[in-house]
Amino acid sequence: MSFRSSLLADLHATKYIDVSYNDLREIPVFNDSAQTLVDLNLRNNDIRTLRVGDFYIFDALSVLNMKDNELRTLPNHSWVDNDNNLTGLNINITLITSKTSSLP
Repeated sequence: MSFRSSLLADLHATKYIDVSYNDLREIPVFNDSAQTLVDLNLRNNDIRTLRVGDFYIFDALSVLNMKDNELRTLPNHSWVDNDNNLTGLNINITLITSKTSSLP
């Protein structure tokens, strides 16, 4: 069974979402739930690239776990902007084959 991003569309005031081990290939669309999300677990999926702005909507995000994905590139501005609350980032960088920007 594959994960459907539409399942996340109607979540409101959600603080923690764990979508680990779902064979995701990209960051799911979270809509309104992203504004209150504090902790996002994307561990052990098949995410290979991040798109510019993937995390811009996550205003309250403080912990992001992307460990055990297949990241190969980090486009400039993939992460949250400079006014973010991100205090914890768990990511494998050993699989990245090219880097277009530095990590925050």
